[in-house]
Amino acid sequence: MTTSKKSFPKLIFWQWVQIVLAAALLIFWISSCTDSRIVSQASFDQITQAVLQSVNQELYPPMDGQSAKNYLALDESQANLWSLYRKNDAFDASEMLIAKFETPQQQENLKKAIEERIAQQINTSEGYAPAAASLMKDALVDIQGNYALYYVGENPDSVKEAFLKALKQKGDGQ
Repeated sequence: MTTSKKSFPKLIFWQWVQIVLAAALLIFWISSCTDSRIVSQASFDQITQAVLQSVNQELYPPMDGQSAKNYLALDESQANLWSLYRKNDAFDASEMLIAKFETPQQQENLKKAIEERIAQQINTSEGYAPAAASLMKDALVDIQGNYALYYVGENPDSVKEAFLKALKQKGDGQ
């Protein structure tokens, strides 16, 4: 079987088309698999209200700013705005933090503070409160483009769903 001189360039052309299409498909596939974090335009109040509606608020009463600083060693290097929700009960592991940050450094500092809190609580509660330690080991930490959620409690999937849905809302101008 011989190929004519006219069909040989067509063959090369179609091979290049296949290579380009395969490369484009690979790039699309890789980009769809990468972590795409949500940068939300929603206000802090919109986010907190939406997430609070997904939890039993009796288990998550708001704490004042000083308590949040004490429990999580938070300061302005970790986040611009934050709200901590938990009972003032050392035996209850249920707690939730919603935070808004603006810089990658704040994001990293906040993540480190949350990880330290989880490790400290697991270490503290393993001996005398195994249920609390178990909840802490399953803590939800979801850090998006400019918001973070830290949640310890029952039904973390529904809380995460409410958080992600709230992040996709349009801002209310606050």
